[in-house]
Amino acid sequence: MKKYFEDNTPTDIEILRKSFSNQRLFAPLQDAIEKANKHGQPRHFLKDGETVLVGSEQYAISNQWGVGNIEDFINDMRKLGYQIDES
Repeated sequence: MKKYFEDNTPTDIEILRKSFSNQRLFAPLQDAIEKANKHGQPRHFLKDGETVLVGSEQYAISNQWGVGNIEDFINDMRKLGYQIDES
């Protein structure tokens, strides 16, 4: 994900929604903070340097990865031209 944002500067969340099949991958930073406070545990990366700027708004990236969603993410990244090593 870090490499994607090094290579791209999305100006709108719709660009990300079209690029990634998991629509819960990104959340507005304030929403992610509110969820973390409500549940007592963050479900997104929230530390300095872990959020991303999309247009003029900060977004948090999900930290909820597992068997049920990682394959879609890998496939999405490959479709975007990234080489993923599964070793």
